[in-house]
Amino acid sequence: VSLHPASATLTLFFALVAHAGANVLNDYYDSRSGCDAANTDRVFPFTGGSRFIQNGIISERAAGAFGYALLAAVVPAGLWLTWHSAPGLILVGLLGLLVGWAYSAPPLKLQSRGMGEFAITAAWLLIVVGSDFVQRRAFSFAPLAAGLGYALLVANVLYINQFPDIRADAQVGKRT
Repeated sequence: VSLHPASATLTLFFALVAHAGANVLNDYYDSRSGCDAANTDRVFPFTGGSRFIQNGIISERAAGAFGYALLAAVVPAGLWLTWHSAPGLILVGLLGLLVGWAYSAPPLKLQSRGMGEFAITAAWLLIVVGSDFVQRRAFSFAPLAAGLGYALLVANVLYINQFPDIRADAQVGKRT
C-alpha cells in the first residue's frame, strides 16, 4: 500500500479535531452536571477537566457550541476522504462521531454508566481503522491487531486518571 500524503495529513488533522470536539463536549457536560465544579480532589493538570469553564476562560454555552462545531467540522473532511477512498469510511466516521458524542452527552452518557473505557477503546481503535482505510481503500484486520494495544493503553491512562475524581463523580451520579 502506498502512502497518499494529502489524505494522510487530512486524516491526522481531522482525527485531532474530532478528538478535540469530544474533549470539549466532555468538559461541557461535566460542567452541566456539576461534576467539575465539585471536583476539589483533582490532580492538576491531569484530572478534573480542563477547568476552562470553571475559570471563566469560556462560558458553558460557548464550550458546548465549540464542541459541536468541532465535531461538525469533521463531516466535510470525512466526506472528502470518503470520496478519495471508499464508501466504507462513512461507517467508521459515523461510529466515531457517535462514540465521541455519546461518551458524555445525555441520554447515553457512556462514561457515567461505567462504559467510558470501552468507549475510549472503541474511539481510538476507530481512528486507527479509519486512517488505514483511507490509505488502503478497504478494511483490513491489520489495523485492528495493531491498534488494539494502543487503544487499550489510552483507555487505561483514562482509567487511572479517574481515581482522584471518584468523589466528585459519585456526587453527580457518574459511575466511572
